Amino acid sequence: HLVMAISKHRKQIQAADLDGDQYNSMLSYNASLYIKPAMGFRLMEKYFGRENFDQALNNFYNTWKFRHPQPQDLQNSLEEFFDADLSWFFNDFIKKTELPDYEIKSMQVEENGQSYQTTLEIVNHGQTKQPFPLALYNDNREFQHKWFHPIDRSSRITFQTAQRPDKAILDPDLYTLESNYYNNYSQNLPPLDLNFLINFPAPNKYLINYIPYSSYNYNEGLKLGGGLYHLSSSPPKNTYLTYGTYALKSEQLNATFLYRTNFIGERFKYNLSGNLSHDLLKNKAGGNLTINLRDEHKYKNDLSLDLNYLNVKNNNVLDNQFWNSGKFINARLSNDYTHIKDNTTINNSIGLKYTYDQEKPAHYIRIFGEISSNSKINDIVKVKNRAFFTSYIDKYDLPKQYRLYGGGNIDPEFKQVYVYDRSGSTRFSPFNNYFIPGGVNLKGYQAMSGADRWALGYNLHVESYRVFAFLDAGDVVGYDENFAIHLNAGLGVNLGLIKLYLPMFLSDPYDGFDSLSNWSALKERFMVQLDLSVFNAFFAG
Repeated sequence: HLVMAISKHRKQIQAADLDGDQYNSMLSYNASLYIKPAMGFRLMEKYFGRENFDQALNNFYNTWKFRHPQPQDLQNSLEEFFDADLSWFFNDFIKKTELPDYEIKSMQVEENGQSYQTTLEIVNHGQTKQPFPLALYNDNREFQHKWFHPIDRSSRITFQTAQRPDKAILDPDLYTLESNYYNNYSQNLPPLDLNFLINFPAPNKYLINYIPYSSYNYNEGLKLGGGLYHLSSSPPKNTYLTYGTYALKSEQLNATFLYRTNFIGERFKYNLSGNLSHDLLKNKAGGNLTINLRDEHKYKNDLSLDLNYLNVKNNNVLDNQFWNSGKFINARLSNDYTHIKDNTTINNSIGLKYTYDQEKPAHYIRIFGEISSNSKINDIVKVKNRAFFTSYIDKYDLPKQYRLYGGGNIDPEFKQVYVYDRSGSTRFSPFNNYFIPGGVNLKGYQAMSGADRWALGYNLHVESYRVFAFLDAGDVVGYDENFAIHLNAGLGVNLGLIKLYLPMFLSDPYDGFDSLSNWSALKERFMVQLDLSVFNAFFAG
């Protein structure tokens, strides 16, 4: 069920009668060709009974041994043995990708002398059908269990029992395959599944994981606390995380709530997320809506709208070279297009960002564009190219965190999962020896001052066996400056979550060292990137 839930979520369920090269992925091949038909045969076995099912297969074997049966021969043999229409399996399970969605619409219990009559209204919201079991319970103990024929749309089912049922469950043992199991209960909500730490969601239970949480940063010290995490496997997929902590150094309470849901259709999907957070540095509230049009083999196109409110409330613990306190409203509209051809993936992004500074008040509008490519030359060499451009429109009195910096990004809206030190008090803060990708990405120029007009950059990255070479070129330009190319080149190591950059050459040294780095220069110029992008998609607050 877990593999099928993942396949449903990623729209990777295909018909089981295709040629091998027609499947989108190994996940689709495994789920569609092996797991789904096996679940259908298991459902057939439970529906007709193990003994009858075994006899039916023995009959098919004895009829066709030493010959070459086709799928239709198997269907004819089983239908003749069971004297039943099995199109729900050979058509719905094998040839179709849609799933049933049975719901217990209502439950009525009436006393009839010494017995009770229970009437259940069952509705199928899906486009396919299958047999299903119904079970009745009294005080959480099952006392009646019965299988029923497939239904297309709706049916009223009646039980006559000696005990009075207080609830009913459709398919309590998960023998069927449905798009949504949450509505298989006569109660309004599915049962709650509480787990310590992280557990995978059962498709018919509402999962809540309760987890301890701790982190550390330079300003707040050790933060201790805990939270609740929910993940659902039934579409639309809903996920939320909420946690609170107490910072021992700052003696501040922190709280965060994050939510995400998505829906996948035939040609598009949408993702909607929201966040609320409160801590020593900021109060933040925001959301994102992304609509994605895709062809799994050729391209995907994302149209995204980000909105957030940010109160940077404690400038005393932020590096005042790069931060202003204040209250800001941000809106970002972007279009990201990805095209895959042979061994190369090409990405381009264009967009517009609007920032309103409530305290001045003032408006800032910035346009941006980026094109990049990731190419696999052979089994061991990968090449990445990136070109970037951005410009502010008619405004130059910018808050420091929204200026353009050559040495990477400062994460002005706190989207990174974790940045050790934003105060500038240690070596591992942005624009010292800590690198946050973004903008021009001149990794050798940590101290390049911020500009308020436009920026242009190019980045080349060639990697083999986790060792890479890089070349960066570009500049950031203010209203009283001219564009001048700055170059840096060097070597690095990709350790997975950590990347280490060693700038070996700078065309215009800013730090008093020569263009070519010696050991003393490298100790000042090296950059470390903590790559938590796999977590950023959800946990960024």
